[in-house]
Amino acid sequence: MAAPKEILDLRERFDRNREAYLSGNSNETQLRREFVDPFFKNLGWDVENTAVMLRPTRTSSTKTPSKKERTRHG
Repeated sequence: MAAPKEILDLRERFDRNREAYLSGNSNETQLRREFVDPFFKNLGWDVENTAVMLRPTRTSSTKTPSKKERTRHG
């Protein structure tokens, strides 16, 4: 199965500007916007969360001791 044209275009753009991208002057946000997000978007991912899916909240089964409890126990 061949890669979609858009993904091949991303690779071609990277190859044309390879030295600039590997020079250390690019940052993570720039890389994500120019390559990573478009790559996954072309694979059908909702990288911008347009479906407004809420992330599950993290819960802890252990209670964090209060300042009073911490000073009482050491």
